[in-house]
Amino acid sequence: MPQNSYQTFMHQSCLSYTNHQNMGLFKTALLGAVVYGAVKYLTKKDPNGRSIVDDIKDRAPEWMEKAKSIKNDIKVELERQRY
Repeated sequence: MPQNSYQTFMHQSCLSYTNHQNMGLFKTALLGAVVYGAVKYLTKKDPNGRSIVDDIKDRAPEWMEKAKSIKNDIKVELERQRY
């Protein structure tokens, strides 16, 4: 056990560093588990043989067209407000 204030400080610093490393490992493992679960959920097939990712891929072109339309509307509105 530490006998003076310097030794106490060093002892606590080492414990803190070890705890910090363990928390970093725990956070990394937890994040990995969350990512794994999300990927598994998004790629899980429903009774029709389709996944959420399949639905997103099918709807992406439609969403892109909507986004382009909104962008053009905003552009026209900003030009109109400019003058």
